[in-house]
Amino acid sequence: MINPQTVLDMARDTLLDPDGVAWTEAELVRYFNAGVAALCGTKPDAYTRTINHPLVDGALQQIPEDGIQIFDVTRNVGGRIVRQVSMDSLDNARPD
Repeated sequence: MINPQTVLDMARDTLLDPDGVAWTEAELVRYFNAGVAALCGTKPDAYTRTINHPLVDGALQQIPEDGIQIFDVTRNVGGRIVRQVSMDSLDNARPD
């Protein structure tokens, strides 16, 4: 994985501005962040995190404010097991 500073250094080489005379570090960082935001807006799984998130009673849950989409629920810490099932299975399930 390439770190952001390496990307900025590569951009300076391409821009023929190795000393940061024409483009400041802050300006290049803004462009870099805009590119990352555009990428994540198009392909949300480009940046994912694994977090512990408290659940509430019921099927409807809220993701964290800085989240866009939930990709996987790996386990329920200290609670009932989480299983992936089809919607048909849920529709045909017994009430209990």
